[in-house]
Amino acid sequence: MKKKTMRSIRVLFLTVSAALIFSGFSQATDTADEAAASELMLQRTEVLQRAMFGSRGQADIYSGLAAIETHPLLEEDMRSLSEFRSSDADKVINMKILRCVMTSKKGAVRFYDMTVRWYMLGYDGYYTEERSYRIRTSTSGTEMSLSSLQAI
Repeated sequence: MKKKTMRSIRVLFLTVSAALIFSGFSQATDTADEAAASELMLQRTEVLQRAMFGSRGQADIYSGLAAIETHPLLEEDMRSLSEFRSSDADKVINMKILRCVMTSKKGAVRFYDMTVRWYMLGYDGYYTEERSYRIRTSTSGTEMSLSSLQAI
């Protein structure tokens, strides 16, 4: 009787473990390109947050963004950061990419629709919000870079 119970518990444990592993605890992406675009978005958020709430110099910020962005987005982000210094902004605590789908591909340029859940801290405390974006990337060799990001 004990052997049957233990075997049933093991089977149940393995079934639940497999369900949890394959249920979506990863980014919501299907292809390597979509995973790369999602990773770029995560890296961009990290660099921008360190720039806004850390004590990094302009050269460090620019090199951090230049590693993952190209123009015109790089110019827009640098301009936004210089304007941020005189304004208030909520801090990103975490972000989760809920959906990333490639909508079209033209040569080295790819377009994605991405939905992000932002976990934020503002004057009123913690809150979450979901936003959708249209993202354009460009590829040079094997390196993908963000080149445009628009809220939709």
